[in-house]
Amino acid sequence: MTSPSYRHLRDLPPIESSGKASVLPTDARRLAAWVAALPRANPAVVQEQLRDALDALAAQRLSGGARFDALELLRSPVAEAVAQLEGQFVGATFPLPPAKVRAAQDAERFHVALAHGYRLAAADLCTPTGKPPMLRGGTVATALGRAMHHYGAALAKAWQVYRAPQPGSWQGLHRCHAFAVECGLGSKTIDDPLAGSRQTLDAIYCATLLASLCNPYAHSQAEQEVLWALARAYAPQCPLSGEGGPDALAMIDPESDCGPGIGGGGPDGAAYLDTSRLRADIDHALAHGGESRLRLSPSHGVVVQSGRKLLESVQRSLGQAVAARAEGRLPGGHVLDCVIGMSVLHYYLAGRLDFDAFVRQAREGQIQMVDRAAWTHAGGELTRLPPVPTQVLDQSLHGYRVAWGSDAQARARVGELVGLSLPDEPDDERDWMVGIIRWLRYEEDGSISAGIELLARRAHAVGLRGLNGRGDDRPPLRALALLPLDGETGARYLSQEPGEFDGGEIEILRPSRLDGAGEDILNASRTRLGLLHNGGDYVLYGTSASARESFS
Repeated sequence: MTSPSYRHLRDLPPIESSGKASVLPTDARRLAAWVAALPRANPAVVQEQLRDALDALAAQRLSGGARFDALELLRSPVAEAVAQLEGQFVGATFPLPPAKVRAAQDAERFHVALAHGYRLAAADLCTPTGKPPMLRGGTVATALGRAMHHYGAALAKAWQVYRAPQPGSWQGLHRCHAFAVECGLGSKTIDDPLAGSRQTLDAIYCATLLASLCNPYAHSQAEQEVLWALARAYAPQCPLSGEGGPDALAMIDPESDCGPGIGGGGPDGAAYLDTSRLRADIDHALAHGGESRLRLSPSHGVVVQSGRKLLESVQRSLGQAVAARAEGRLPGGHVLDCVIGMSVLHYYLAGRLDFDAFVRQAREGQIQMVDRAAWTHAGGELTRLPPVPTQVLDQSLHGYRVAWGSDAQARARVGELVGLSLPDEPDDERDWMVGIIRWLRYEEDGSISAGIELLARRAHAVGLRGLNGRGDDRPPLRALALLPLDGETGARYLSQEPGEFDGGEIEILRPSRLDGAGEDILNASRTRLGLLHNGGDYVLYGTSASARESFS
Protein backbone atom coordinates (compact mmCIF):
# COMPACT_ATOMS: atom_id res chain seq x y z
CA MET A 1 0.00 0.00 0.00
CA THR A 2 1.40 3.37 -0.96
CA SER A 3 1.81 6.19 1.56
CA PRO A 4 -0.04 9.52 1.32
CA SER A 5 3.25 11.37 0.74
CA TYR A 6 4.05 9.16 -2.27
CA ARG A 7 0.57 9.67 -3.72
CA HIS A 8 0.99 13.42 -3.22
CA LEU A 9 4.39 13.29 -4.93
CA ARG A 10 2.83 11.70 -8.02
CA ASP A 11 -0.19 14.03 -7.98
CA LEU A 12 1.18 16.69 -10.28
CA PRO A 13 -0.94 19.75 -11.08
CA PRO A 14 -2.07 20.24 -14.68
CA ILE A 15 0.93 21.23 -16.75
CA GLU A 16 0.57 24.23 -19.05
CA SER A 17 1.41 23.09 -22.56
CA SER A 18 2.27 24.92 -25.77
CA GLY A 19 -0.27 22.72 -27.56
CA LYS A 20 2.26 21.51 -30.13
CA ALA A 21 2.39 17.76 -30.52
CA SER A 22 5.99 16.55 -30.72
CA VAL A 23 8.10 13.62 -29.64
CA LEU A 24 11.42 14.29 -27.98
CA PRO A 25 14.17 11.75 -28.57
CA THR A 26 14.90 10.17 -25.18
CA ASP A 27 17.86 8.00 -26.19
CA ALA A 28 20.83 9.69 -24.48
CA ARG A 29 22.95 9.92 -27.65
CA ARG A 30 20.14 11.26 -29.86
CA LEU A 31 18.98 13.73 -27.20
CA ALA A 32 22.53 14.99 -26.70
CA ALA A 33 22.77 15.56 -30.48
CA TRP A 34 19.40 17.40 -30.39
CA VAL A 35 20.69 19.68 -27.61
CA ALA A 36 23.95 20.32 -29.46
CA ALA A 37 22.00 21.33 -32.58
CA LEU A 38 19.97 24.05 -30.83
CA PRO A 39 20.36 27.35 -32.75
CA ARG A 40 21.88 29.26 -29.84
CA ALA A 41 22.45 32.34 -32.01
CA ASN A 42 18.67 32.81 -31.99
CA PRO A 43 17.55 32.86 -28.30
CA ALA A 44 13.83 33.19 -29.12
CA VAL A 45 13.88 30.03 -31.25
CA VAL A 46 15.88 28.15 -28.60
CA GLN A 47 13.38 29.13 -25.94
CA GLU A 48 10.47 27.93 -28.06
CA GLN A 49 12.16 24.62 -28.85
CA LEU A 50 13.01 24.03 -25.20
CA ARG A 51 9.43 24.77 -24.12
CA ASP A 52 8.16 22.26 -26.68
CA ALA A 53 10.78 19.73 -25.53
CA LEU A 54 9.73 19.97 -21.89
CA ASP A 55 6.07 19.67 -22.89
CA ALA A 56 6.85 16.58 -24.96
CA LEU A 57 8.88 15.04 -22.16
CA ALA A 58 6.05 15.59 -19.67
CA ALA A 59 3.58 13.89 -22.03
CA GLN A 60 5.72 10.82 -22.73
CA ARG A 61 5.57 7.61 -20.70
CA LEU A 62 9.11 6.92 -19.57
CA SER A 63 10.92 5.05 -16.84
CA GLY A 64 12.13 7.16 -13.96
CA GLY A 65 15.75 6.71 -14.99
CA ALA A 66 15.16 7.70 -18.62
CA ARG A 67 13.19 10.79 -17.55
CA PHE A 68 15.92 11.80 -15.08
CA ASP A 69 18.68 11.38 -17.69
CA ALA A 70 16.73 13.42 -20.26
CA LEU A 71 16.17 16.23 -17.77
CA GLU A 72 19.87 16.28 -16.90
CA LEU A 73 20.67 16.84 -20.59
CA LEU A 74 18.04 19.58 -20.97
CA ARG A 75 18.81 21.35 -17.71
CA SER A 76 21.90 23.27 -18.85
CA PRO A 77 20.40 24.77 -22.05
CA VAL A 78 17.24 25.66 -20.09
CA ALA A 79 19.44 27.50 -17.57
CA GLU A 80 21.01 29.44 -20.47
CA ALA A 81 17.55 30.34 -21.79
CA VAL A 82 16.47 31.53 -18.35
CA ALA A 83 19.59 33.68 -18.06
CA GLN A 84 18.76 35.33 -21.40
CA LEU A 85 15.20 35.98 -20.26
CA GLU A 86 16.47 37.48 -17.00
CA GLY A 87 18.37 40.06 -19.00
CA GLN A 88 15.00 41.54 -19.96
CA PHE A 89 13.64 42.11 -16.45
CA VAL A 90 16.51 42.09 -13.95
CA GLY A 91 17.41 45.71 -13.17
CA ALA A 92 14.36 47.04 -15.03
CA THR A 93 12.19 49.90 -13.82
CA PHE A 94 8.85 49.02 -12.27
CA PRO A 95 6.08 48.60 -13.14
CA LEU A 96 7.28 46.36 -15.94
CA PRO A 97 5.86 46.66 -19.46
CA PRO A 98 3.91 43.60 -20.68
CA ALA A 99 6.82 42.19 -22.72
CA LYS A 100 9.11 42.08 -19.68
CA VAL A 101 6.36 40.59 -17.53
CA ARG A 102 6.05 37.80 -20.11
CA ALA A 103 9.81 37.24 -20.02
CA ALA A 104 9.70 36.84 -16.24
CA GLN A 105 6.74 34.47 -16.48
CA ASP A 106 8.52 32.41 -19.13
CA ALA A 107 11.59 32.11 -16.89
CA GLU A 108 9.37 31.04 -13.99
CA ARG A 109 7.56 28.46 -16.15
CA PHE A 110 10.87 26.93 -17.25
CA HIS A 111 11.78 26.32 -13.61
CA VAL A 112 8.32 24.93 -12.80
CA ALA A 113 8.51 22.56 -15.79
CA LEU A 114 11.92 21.26 -14.67
CA ALA A 115 10.67 20.91 -11.08
CA HIS A 116 7.59 18.94 -12.16
CA GLY A 117 9.75 16.74 -14.39
CA TYR A 118 12.29 15.87 -11.70
CA ARG A 119 9.46 15.29 -9.21
CA LEU A 120 7.84 12.79 -11.59
CA ALA A 121 11.21 11.16 -12.23
CA ALA A 122 11.73 10.70 -8.47
CA ALA A 123 8.30 9.09 -8.16
CA ASP A 124 8.88 6.79 -11.14
CA LEU A 125 12.30 5.75 -9.82
CA CYS A 126 10.62 4.29 -6.73
CA THR A 127 8.91 0.93 -6.42
CA PRO A 128 5.11 0.76 -6.86
CA THR A 129 4.77 1.00 -3.08
CA GLY A 130 6.74 4.26 -3.00
CA LYS A 131 10.10 2.99 -1.71
CA PRO A 132 13.45 3.97 -3.24
CA PRO A 133 14.87 0.78 -4.77
CA MET A 134 18.13 -0.77 -3.65
CA LEU A 135 21.14 1.21 -4.88
CA ARG A 136 18.93 3.93 -6.37
CA GLY A 137 18.34 6.00 -3.24
CA GLY A 138 21.03 8.48 -4.29
CA THR A 139 19.37 9.08 -7.66
CA VAL A 140 15.96 9.51 -6.01
CA ALA A 141 17.49 12.03 -3.59
CA THR A 142 19.16 13.90 -6.46
CA ALA A 143 15.89 14.07 -8.41
CA LEU A 144 14.06 15.38 -5.33
CA GLY A 145 16.81 17.92 -4.69
CA ARG A 146 16.69 19.12 -8.30
CA ALA A 147 12.90 19.46 -8.07
CA MET A 148 13.08 21.48 -4.82
CA HIS A 149 15.84 23.69 -6.28
CA HIS A 150 13.71 24.55 -9.31
CA TYR A 151 10.55 25.11 -7.27
CA GLY A 152 12.58 27.57 -5.18
CA ALA A 153 14.01 29.19 -8.30
CA ALA A 154 10.48 29.60 -9.71
CA LEU A 155 9.43 31.34 -6.50
CA ALA A 156 12.51 33.56 -6.74
CA LYS A 157 11.58 34.65 -10.26
CA ALA A 158 8.08 35.64 -9.07
CA TRP A 159 9.58 37.58 -6.16
CA GLN A 160 12.02 39.38 -8.47
CA VAL A 161 9.14 40.95 -10.37
CA TYR A 162 6.89 41.33 -7.30
CA ARG A 163 4.17 39.00 -8.55
CA ALA A 164 2.34 36.04 -7.05
CA PRO A 165 4.07 32.71 -7.82
CA GLN A 166 2.64 30.21 -10.25
CA PRO A 167 0.06 27.93 -8.57
CA GLY A 168 1.55 24.65 -7.42
CA SER A 169 5.07 25.92 -6.74
CA TRP A 170 4.83 25.97 -2.95
CA GLN A 171 2.81 22.77 -2.81
CA GLY A 172 5.35 20.98 -5.02
CA LEU A 173 8.18 22.11 -2.78
CA HIS A 174 6.37 20.94 0.37
CA ARG A 175 5.46 17.57 -1.12
CA CYS A 176 8.95 16.79 -2.42
CA HIS A 177 10.43 17.48 0.99
CA ALA A 178 7.73 15.54 2.83
CA PHE A 179 8.45 12.48 0.70
CA ALA A 180 12.20 12.89 1.21
CA VAL A 181 11.73 12.97 4.99
CA GLU A 182 9.48 9.90 4.91
CA CYS A 183 12.15 7.99 2.95
CA GLY A 184 14.92 9.09 5.34
CA LEU A 185 16.57 11.22 2.63
CA GLY A 186 16.22 14.65 4.26
CA SER A 187 19.81 14.63 5.54
CA LYS A 188 21.16 13.23 2.26
CA THR A 189 23.75 15.52 0.63
CA ILE A 190 23.63 15.92 -3.11
CA ASP A 191 25.86 17.63 -5.67
CA ASP A 192 24.35 20.29 -7.87
CA PRO A 193 26.75 21.77 -10.47
CA LEU A 194 24.11 24.28 -11.56
CA ALA A 195 23.66 25.60 -8.02
CA GLY A 196 27.40 25.35 -7.41
CA SER A 197 27.11 23.66 -4.02
CA ARG A 198 26.63 20.48 -2.04
CA GLN A 199 23.54 20.64 0.15
CA THR A 200 21.24 18.36 2.04
CA LEU A 201 17.62 18.15 0.94
CA ASP A 202 16.63 19.67 4.29
CA ALA A 203 18.91 22.67 3.64
CA ILE A 204 17.52 23.21 0.11
CA TYR A 205 14.00 23.26 1.53
CA CYS A 206 14.80 25.44 4.56
CA ALA A 207 16.68 27.97 2.42
CA THR A 208 13.53 28.69 0.41
CA LEU A 209 11.48 28.95 3.61
CA LEU A 210 13.97 31.42 5.09
CA ALA A 211 14.11 33.51 1.93
CA SER A 212 10.31 33.79 2.04
CA LEU A 213 10.33 34.77 5.71
CA CYS A 214 12.75 37.60 4.92
CA ASN A 215 9.89 39.18 2.93
CA PRO A 216 11.43 39.46 -0.57
CA TYR A 217 8.53 41.65 -1.77
CA ALA A 218 9.96 44.37 0.49
CA HIS A 219 13.40 44.40 -1.19
CA SER A 220 15.02 45.33 -4.47
CA GLN A 221 16.26 42.66 -6.85
CA ALA A 222 19.85 43.22 -5.73
CA GLU A 223 18.82 42.93 -2.09
CA GLN A 224 16.97 39.71 -2.83
CA GLU A 225 20.28 38.19 -3.93
CA VAL A 226 21.67 38.97 -0.46
CA LEU A 227 18.54 37.48 1.13
CA TRP A 228 19.14 34.24 -0.76
CA ALA A 229 22.79 34.21 0.31
CA LEU A 230 21.69 34.63 3.93
CA ALA A 231 19.02 31.95 3.56
CA ARG A 232 21.36 29.38 2.01
CA ALA A 233 24.10 30.08 4.55
CA TYR A 234 21.77 29.78 7.55
CA ALA A 235 19.51 26.96 6.31
CA PRO A 236 21.64 24.26 8.05
CA GLN A 237 21.39 26.29 11.30
CA CYS A 238 17.59 26.59 11.17
CA PRO A 239 16.16 23.11 11.81
CA LEU A 240 12.60 21.95 11.35
CA SER A 241 10.60 20.42 14.16
CA GLY A 242 7.11 19.11 14.71
CA GLU A 243 6.32 21.47 17.57
CA GLY A 244 5.97 25.24 17.70
CA GLY A 245 7.78 27.33 20.28
CA PRO A 246 8.95 30.87 21.02
CA ASP A 247 11.79 30.66 18.49
CA ALA A 248 10.06 28.40 15.98
CA LEU A 249 8.30 31.27 14.31
CA ALA A 250 7.61 29.82 10.89
CA MET A 251 4.69 27.41 10.58
CA ILE A 252 4.57 25.32 7.41
CA ASP A 253 1.40 23.57 6.31
CA PRO A 254 2.64 20.79 3.99
CA GLU A 255 -0.79 20.44 2.39
CA SER A 256 -1.03 24.10 1.39
CA ASP A 257 0.15 25.94 -1.70
CA CYS A 258 1.62 28.83 0.26
CA GLY A 259 4.80 29.71 2.09
CA PRO A 260 5.58 29.67 5.80
CA GLY A 261 3.18 31.42 8.13
CA ILE A 262 3.67 33.08 11.47
CA GLY A 263 2.45 31.85 14.82
CA GLY A 264 2.72 28.94 17.23
CA GLY A 265 -0.34 26.93 16.22
CA GLY A 266 -1.04 25.12 13.01
CA PRO A 267 -2.94 22.19 11.51
CA ASP A 268 -2.11 18.56 12.18
CA GLY A 269 1.12 17.66 10.42
CA ALA A 270 2.43 21.22 10.44
CA ALA A 271 6.18 21.77 10.74
CA TYR A 272 7.98 24.67 12.41
CA LEU A 273 11.21 26.38 11.43
CA ASP A 274 13.53 27.55 14.18
CA THR A 275 15.00 30.90 13.08
CA SER A 276 16.64 31.76 16.43
CA ARG A 277 20.25 31.39 15.19
CA LEU A 278 19.74 33.75 12.26
CA ARG A 279 17.89 36.27 14.42
CA ALA A 280 20.61 36.17 17.09
CA ASP A 281 23.40 36.72 14.57
CA ILE A 282 21.56 39.63 12.96
CA ASP A 283 20.98 41.23 16.36
CA HIS A 284 24.70 40.85 17.18
CA ALA A 285 25.84 42.27 13.81
CA LEU A 286 23.58 45.30 14.17
CA ALA A 287 24.69 45.93 17.74
CA HIS A 288 28.43 45.59 17.12
CA GLY A 289 28.88 46.36 13.43
CA GLY A 290 29.51 49.62 11.61
CA GLU A 291 27.17 51.73 9.55
CA SER A 292 27.95 50.20 6.16
CA ARG A 293 28.81 46.56 5.43
CA LEU A 294 28.13 44.03 8.18
CA ARG A 295 29.40 40.45 8.33
CA LEU A 296 27.57 37.35 9.48
CA SER A 297 29.22 33.94 9.82
CA PRO A 298 26.91 31.00 10.43
CA SER A 299 29.72 28.43 10.27
CA HIS A 300 33.47 28.21 9.88
CA GLY A 301 34.61 29.66 6.56
CA VAL A 302 31.15 30.91 5.57
CA VAL A 303 30.67 34.70 5.57
CA VAL A 304 27.76 36.76 4.27
CA GLN A 305 28.08 40.53 3.92
CA SER A 306 25.09 42.84 4.01
CA GLY A 307 24.20 46.48 4.44
CA ARG A 308 22.76 47.68 7.72
CA LYS A 309 19.46 48.78 6.21
CA LEU A 310 18.84 45.34 4.72
CA LEU A 311 19.61 43.55 7.98
CA GLU A 312 17.32 45.90 9.88
CA SER A 313 14.55 45.03 7.45
CA VAL A 314 15.20 41.29 7.84
CA GLN A 315 15.28 41.74 11.62
CA ARG A 316 11.88 43.40 11.43
CA SER A 317 10.50 40.62 9.23
CA LEU A 318 11.77 37.85 11.52
CA GLY A 319 11.28 39.63 14.83
CA GLN A 320 9.41 42.82 15.46
CA ALA A 321 6.77 42.30 12.77
CA VAL A 322 6.12 38.77 14.00
CA ALA A 323 4.05 40.05 16.91
CA ALA A 324 1.91 42.13 14.56
CA ARG A 325 1.41 39.26 12.09
CA ALA A 326 0.56 36.81 14.87
CA GLU A 327 -2.24 39.04 16.11
CA GLY A 328 -5.75 38.42 14.95
CA ARG A 329 -6.39 40.36 11.77
CA LEU A 330 -9.69 42.04 11.10
CA PRO A 331 -11.34 41.62 7.70
CA GLY A 332 -11.40 44.64 5.41
CA GLY A 333 -13.78 45.42 2.61
CA HIS A 334 -13.97 49.16 3.17
CA VAL A 335 -12.28 51.90 1.15
CA LEU A 336 -9.85 54.56 2.38
CA ASP A 337 -8.38 57.59 0.64
CA CYS A 338 -4.62 57.34 0.20
CA VAL A 339 -1.97 59.89 -0.72
CA ILE A 340 1.55 58.76 -1.55
CA GLY A 341 4.74 60.66 -0.77
CA MET A 342 5.88 63.25 1.77
CA SER A 343 5.13 66.26 -0.44
CA VAL A 344 1.53 65.28 -1.13
CA LEU A 345 0.78 64.22 2.45
CA HIS A 346 2.31 67.42 3.85
CA TYR A 347 0.18 69.42 1.43
CA TYR A 348 -3.04 67.84 2.66
CA LEU A 349 -2.06 68.01 6.34
CA ALA A 350 -1.22 71.71 5.91
CA GLY A 351 -4.75 72.52 4.74
CA ARG A 352 -3.81 72.31 1.04
CA LEU A 353 -0.99 74.80 1.30
CA ASP A 354 2.21 74.31 -0.64
CA PHE A 355 5.34 74.31 1.48
CA ASP A 356 6.45 77.88 0.75
CA ALA A 357 3.06 79.23 1.79
CA PHE A 358 3.06 76.98 4.84
CA VAL A 359 6.47 78.28 6.01
CA ARG A 360 5.53 81.88 5.40
CA GLN A 361 2.28 81.64 7.31
CA ALA A 362 3.84 79.62 10.14
CA ARG A 363 6.44 82.37 10.67
CA GLU A 364 3.72 84.98 10.63
CA GLY A 365 1.54 82.93 12.99
CA GLN A 366 -1.14 82.67 10.32
CA ILE A 367 -1.68 78.93 9.93
CA GLN A 368 -5.45 78.79 9.61
CA MET A 369 -8.00 76.74 7.74
CA VAL A 370 -8.34 79.05 4.77
CA ASP A 371 -11.18 79.60 2.34
CA ARG A 372 -11.76 76.54 0.15
CA ALA A 373 -11.62 78.60 -3.04
CA ALA A 374 -8.03 79.53 -2.23
CA TRP A 375 -6.96 75.90 -1.93
CA THR A 376 -7.23 75.25 -5.62
CA HIS A 377 -4.64 77.94 -6.29
CA ALA A 378 -2.23 77.17 -3.46
CA GLY A 379 -0.96 73.70 -4.27
CA GLY A 380 0.35 74.02 -7.82
CA GLU A 381 1.27 70.56 -9.10
CA LEU A 382 -0.03 68.97 -5.91
CA THR A 383 -3.62 69.93 -6.70
CA ARG A 384 -3.45 67.43 -9.57
CA LEU A 385 -2.60 64.54 -7.20
CA PRO A 386 -5.93 63.71 -5.58
CA PRO A 387 -6.21 60.87 -3.04
CA VAL A 388 -6.23 57.36 -4.52
CA PRO A 389 -9.16 55.08 -3.57
CA THR A 390 -7.65 52.21 -1.59
CA GLN A 391 -9.36 48.89 -0.87
CA VAL A 392 -8.56 47.54 2.62
CA LEU A 393 -8.09 43.76 2.41
CA ASP A 394 -7.48 43.25 6.13
CA GLN A 395 -5.89 45.08 9.05
CA SER A 396 -4.31 44.75 12.48
CA LEU A 397 -3.25 47.18 15.17
CA HIS A 398 0.04 47.67 13.35
CA GLY A 399 -1.07 48.21 9.80
CA TYR A 400 -3.09 47.41 6.72
CA ARG A 401 -2.99 45.08 3.75
CA VAL A 402 -4.45 47.05 0.86
CA ALA A 403 -5.05 46.92 -2.88
CA TRP A 404 -4.73 49.73 -5.41
CA GLY A 405 -5.89 49.95 -8.98
CA SER A 406 -3.36 50.18 -11.79
CA ASP A 407 -3.47 54.00 -11.68
CA ALA A 408 -1.35 53.96 -8.50
CA GLN A 409 1.48 51.91 -10.02
CA ALA A 410 3.66 54.83 -11.03
CA ARG A 411 3.85 56.25 -7.51
CA ALA A 412 3.74 53.25 -5.17
CA ARG A 413 7.10 51.83 -4.14
CA VAL A 414 8.55 50.06 -1.14
CA GLY A 415 9.70 52.52 1.53
CA GLU A 416 7.39 55.30 0.37
CA LEU A 417 5.38 57.32 2.86
CA VAL A 418 1.58 57.15 2.65
CA GLY A 419 -1.34 58.88 4.30
CA LEU A 420 -4.66 57.09 4.87
CA SER A 421 -7.96 58.75 5.66
CA LEU A 422 -11.68 58.09 5.59
CA PRO A 423 -13.18 59.25 2.30
CA ASP A 424 -15.74 62.03 1.95
CA GLU A 425 -14.61 63.77 5.15
CA PRO A 426 -14.39 67.58 5.00
CA ASP A 427 -10.77 68.68 4.82
CA ASP A 428 -11.00 70.72 8.00
CA GLU A 429 -12.21 67.63 9.89
CA ARG A 430 -10.07 64.97 8.21
CA ASP A 431 -7.37 63.09 10.14
CA TRP A 432 -4.60 61.34 8.20
CA MET A 433 -2.92 58.17 9.44
CA VAL A 434 0.74 57.91 8.45
CA GLY A 435 2.37 54.68 7.28
CA ILE A 436 5.24 53.21 5.27
CA ILE A 437 4.85 50.80 2.35
CA ARG A 438 6.72 47.69 3.50
CA TRP A 439 6.06 45.38 0.52
CA LEU A 440 4.41 45.40 -2.89
CA ARG A 441 3.05 42.73 -5.19
CA TYR A 442 1.69 43.19 -8.72
CA GLU A 443 -1.43 41.10 -9.34
CA GLU A 444 -2.59 39.52 -12.59
CA ASP A 445 -5.59 41.88 -12.88
CA GLY A 446 -3.30 44.92 -12.94
CA SER A 447 -3.89 45.91 -9.31
CA ILE A 448 -1.23 46.15 -6.62
CA SER A 449 -1.31 44.53 -3.19
CA ALA A 450 0.71 46.26 -0.49
CA GLY A 451 1.53 45.97 3.18
CA ILE A 452 1.50 49.26 5.08
CA GLU A 453 3.06 49.58 8.52
CA LEU A 454 1.29 52.21 10.60
CA LEU A 455 3.54 54.88 12.13
CA ALA A 456 0.91 57.22 13.56
CA ARG A 457 -2.85 57.47 13.66
CA ARG A 458 -2.65 61.27 13.57
CA ALA A 459 -0.03 63.70 12.33
CA HIS A 460 0.53 67.39 11.65
CA ALA A 461 2.50 69.22 8.98
CA VAL A 462 5.61 71.00 10.28
CA GLY A 463 8.82 72.48 8.94
CA LEU A 464 12.25 71.72 10.42
CA ARG A 465 15.21 74.07 10.09
CA GLY A 466 18.66 73.40 11.50
CA LEU A 467 20.29 76.29 13.41
CA ASN A 468 24.05 76.55 13.61
CA GLY A 469 24.35 80.05 15.14
CA ARG A 470 26.56 81.35 12.31
CA GLY A 471 23.84 83.05 10.31
CA ASP A 472 23.97 80.57 7.42
CA ASP A 473 21.12 78.38 8.60
CA ARG A 474 19.64 76.18 5.93
CA PRO A 475 16.05 76.65 4.71
CA PRO A 476 13.37 74.60 6.45
CA LEU A 477 12.42 71.17 5.19
CA ARG A 478 9.09 69.38 5.05
CA ALA A 479 8.44 67.14 8.03
CA LEU A 480 5.59 65.55 9.94
CA ALA A 481 4.94 65.66 13.67
CA LEU A 482 3.65 62.19 14.58
CA LEU A 483 1.26 61.91 17.49
CA PRO A 484 2.31 58.97 19.69
CA LEU A 485 0.92 55.50 19.20
CA ASP A 486 -0.13 53.54 22.28
CA GLY A 487 2.74 53.11 24.72
CA GLU A 488 5.05 55.63 23.05
CA THR A 489 6.46 58.75 24.67
CA GLY A 490 8.16 61.88 23.43
CA ALA A 491 7.66 63.96 20.31
CA ARG A 492 8.57 62.34 16.99
CA TYR A 493 9.31 64.06 13.68
CA LEU A 494 9.56 62.37 10.29
CA SER A 495 11.78 63.99 7.66
CA GLN A 496 13.40 63.09 4.35
CA GLU A 497 16.76 64.60 5.33
CA PRO A 498 19.22 62.43 7.30
CA GLY A 499 21.71 63.80 9.80
CA GLU A 500 21.02 67.53 9.57
CA PHE A 501 19.06 67.78 12.81
CA ASP A 502 20.79 65.10 14.88
CA GLY A 503 21.77 66.59 18.23
CA GLY A 504 21.70 70.20 17.07
CA GLU A 505 19.30 72.99 17.84
CA ILE A 506 16.46 73.26 15.38
CA GLU A 507 13.53 75.51 14.67
CA ILE A 508 10.14 73.84 14.37
CA LEU A 509 7.60 75.70 12.25
CA ARG A 510 4.11 74.56 13.07
CA PRO A 511 0.57 75.74 13.60
CA SER A 512 -0.81 76.66 16.99
CA ARG A 513 -2.74 74.07 19.03
CA LEU A 514 -0.55 71.35 17.49
CA ASP A 515 -0.75 69.09 20.50
CA GLY A 516 -4.49 68.65 20.08
CA ALA A 517 -5.08 69.37 23.78
CA GLY A 518 -6.03 73.03 23.37
CA GLU A 519 -2.74 74.45 24.64
CA ASP A 520 -1.31 77.21 22.46
CA ILE A 521 2.33 76.69 21.54
CA LEU A 522 4.70 78.92 19.62
CA ASN A 523 4.54 78.79 15.85
CA ALA A 524 8.35 78.83 15.68
CA SER A 525 9.96 77.07 18.64
CA ARG A 526 13.50 75.84 19.23
CA THR A 527 14.53 72.48 20.61
CA ARG A 528 17.06 69.68 20.18
CA LEU A 529 16.22 66.43 18.47
CA GLY A 530 18.07 63.14 18.40
CA LEU A 531 18.18 60.65 15.53
CA LEU A 532 15.93 57.71 16.37
CA HIS A 533 16.16 55.81 13.10
CA ASN A 534 17.50 56.29 9.58
CA GLY A 535 15.37 54.17 7.27
CA GLY A 536 17.01 55.48 4.10
CA ASP A 537 13.89 56.94 2.52
CA TYR A 538 12.71 58.69 5.69
CA VAL A 539 14.41 59.65 8.92
CA LEU A 540 12.81 59.67 12.35
CA TYR A 541 13.87 62.21 15.00
CA GLY A 542 12.55 62.60 18.49
CA THR A 543 12.94 64.12 21.92
CA SER A 544 12.86 60.68 23.56
CA ALA A 545 14.75 57.59 22.44
CA SER A 546 11.93 55.45 23.80
CA ALA A 547 9.81 56.45 20.80
CA ARG A 548 11.88 54.45 18.30
CA GLU A 549 9.87 51.27 18.25
CA SER A 550 7.33 51.62 15.47
CA PHE A 551 9.70 52.86 12.75
CA SER A 552 12.68 50.61 13.36
